[in-house]
Amino acid sequence: MKIETYDHSLVYDLVNHMRKKGMPDEMAGYLRFLLEDNIPMHINIEGKLYSAPWRYWQDYVSAFASCCGMCSDESIAEVERAKSELLKHATRLTDHALDY
Repeated sequence: MKIETYDHSLVYDLVNHMRKKGMPDEMAGYLRFLLEDNIPMHINIEGKLYSAPWRYWQDYVSAFASCCGMCSDESIAEVERAKSELLKHATRLTDHALDY
């Protein structure tokens, strides 16, 4: 079974696939919340590697992408908020992991 998915929409792609397979909406909602907190994503911020739940990773990546499209004080503040939230919930990985 193949599911076409992308990093930024991973959880939604999986949940929508399960809905198409007949999963009830309420159960799909529970699945979404479970996946958001339990899929580890890795990200390099300022030369340091972190592992964080998908939810915080996705918020940061979305805010960063929005800032690249239209850089305003509001979008910069959103990136900083998302970055702070991500770092609060992230685990710092060792520096040698950057070599892989």
